[in-house]
Amino acid sequence: MLGTDVKEIEEKLEIFIPNGPRLGNEVIESTNISKAFGDKLLYEHLSFKLPPAGIVGIIGPNGAGKTTLFRMIMGQEKPDKGEFKVGPTAKIAYVDQSHKDIDPNK
Repeated sequence: MLGTDVKEIEEKLEIFIPNGPRLGNEVIESTNISKAFGDKLLYEHLSFKLPPAGIVGIIGPNGAGKTTLFRMIMGQEKPDKGEFKVGPTAKIAYVDQSHKDIDPNK
């Protein structure tokens, strides 16, 4: 009987992600981005515009360019062609894979 109650509760669970504060209409825009490392092409003519209060996930296999995309948005890496525009009120948070900025004493 206890198992049934837990199952019913689990079936009703939902994950709610509330909209963040309104930061303006300009979030992140990519225009005609191309990026390659040697003969490995990651992106060619990549263009997108993120909407205000949007929730976006980036998925792909190792080496597909996910980290490079974030590094370019953050200005840590330059695209070969094209440009990124980050809205003046956009707040970007990113933890790199090496975790170099994490204090090991905490």
